[in-house]
Order: sequence, then C-alpha cells, then structure tokens
Amino acid sequence: MDNGQEVIQKFWRSRGSDATWLSGQRLFANINWIIPKVQQNTDVIMDIGAGSGELTMALALFLDFKKCHLLDINENLLNEAGKKIHFINPKAQIYCNAIDISDLKEFSTVDLCLCLGVIIYLLDDDILRKFLAKINCKQLFLRAPCTLKDEDEEICTYSEALQAKYAAKYRTVNNTVSIIEEFFAIKEYGRVFPDSIESKFGTKQYMFNCLPRG
Repeated sequence: MDNGQEVIQKFWRSRGSDATWLSGQRLFANINWIIPKVQQNTDVIMDIGAGSGELTMALALFLDFKKCHLLDINENLLNEAGKKIHFINPKAQIYCNAIDISDLKEFSTVDLCLCLGVIIYLLDDDILRKFLAKINCKQLFLRAPCTLKDEDEEICTYSEALQAKYAAKYRTVNNTVSIIEEFFAIKEYGRVFPDSIESKFGTKQYMFNCLPRG
C-alpha cells in the first residue's frame, strides 16, 4: 500500500505551471474574499504552498508589501512565482524557500500569512497541529476543501483526471474549525466558491480568517 505522504510529495514535485488550479474565476473568488478583510499592516507576507504565485501576484496589485516569503515543495514553480511577483512589485524583497511542509521547519514571523489548499496534504492531525503551531503571524487566511460527510475522508488513489497518484485528507468543517481554534481565533469563515466552480469530487472550499489568540 502506498504511503500517502510520499504520494503527495511526488505529485506536487512533478507539477508544472500549466497544472495550476488557482486561476480565472477561482482566483478572483479568493481575492474577492480576502482583500476586504486584510488588516492594514502587511509589510511582510508569507504564502505557504505558493505554487507558481498566482495568488500572491494578484495580491501584489492591492497590497504594497516590502517582504514576501514564498514556500512550496516545487522549486521550479517557486522560481516562476518569484519572477511574477517581482514584476508586479519590484521593490519587494522576495524569498523563495523550497520545503516540504510535513517536515515542520520553522517559519518566518510575518504580518500576513496565506495558506490556501495546503492542510489537506497533512494527513495526520497531529502533524497538522504542529504545522499550525509554527505559524507566527498577525493574520492568517487558510482555505481548505471540506468533506460534507459526517467523518473525515482520506484518499490515496490513482486519479484519471490528474493522470497521477494522488492523496489528501478532506476534514469536516467542524473538525477543521476545532483544530484551527486550538491555535488561532477564527474571526469568520465561509464558503469561497459558488457551486459552479467547486470541485467535482464533492467537497466544498471554506476560507478561514484567523487572528492570533490573546
């Protein structure tokens, strides 16, 4: 039986820029949800799971950040992301860090942290807790596809649509909220996408606007 975490690592290291999921209406929906809720001070931002940088590049049109930390397991996509964001905000210092988030390395302290579509690739809830504990920021936007079933749903299978082995853990909304609230105060959360652009898998994308506890 395949190790789910190894399947995830191999899948995302092999992705090319043409495989990006965050584009068009989905990108607009994320920006439309995030921008009105961003706090004023965003000098230093971090995008965990940055991919080829579409989200941060779009945010650079609205936020005049001075430093940008981009994290992803795919070094090729990171290099592309850095170039895109530098084009939009040439004055910003951009740091590209190729990491596997399941290794739980230390993160930089930032004003704004983006973590979209990432936590489903941390299959173990205890690893997810350790991951969240290492995020040190003034505001966190976390998006996760949640199952509508009564219990969390973990998959590790070959995907015909993706033409690759794929693994993920889709947690219930209640379980996702419960784990996040161990580390952050959730100011608000809700669905990001209309049904017309949701995944065909049957999950629903939820965004969580989180602030530090205390």
